[in-house]
Amino acid sequence: MQLSDEAILAYQKDSDKLGFAEVLADRSISLRHLYEATNDKIFLTTAKHESMAAVEIAEATDKKALAVPQFNLAKIQEDLGELSEAVQNYRLAVENIVNNTPESH
Repeated sequence: MQLSDEAILAYQKDSDKLGFAEVLADRSISLRHLYEATNDKIFLTTAKHESMAAVEIAEATDKKALAVPQFNLAKIQEDLGELSEAVQNYRLAVENIVNNTPESH
């Protein structure tokens, strides 16, 4: 987590909003793993909000970066029992990977 904090600061310094959003999306995965290891919901709640921030930043920056954070958010919402929200974000993730496919895919 410390390295991701340093990456966030570096991306902010470089005005790289896309990189910033990607780090938040990656952190949500780490936080979800911490939840699975400890069963402490505080990690899952934090992961949800970091994923929401990643989605919001990607929406404002580059729609090609939306699918992964939306998928991560959906998975976390599913873990939290927020099933209708999870289904909506899974659908949006698929829609974005189809309509806004990054060049690397």
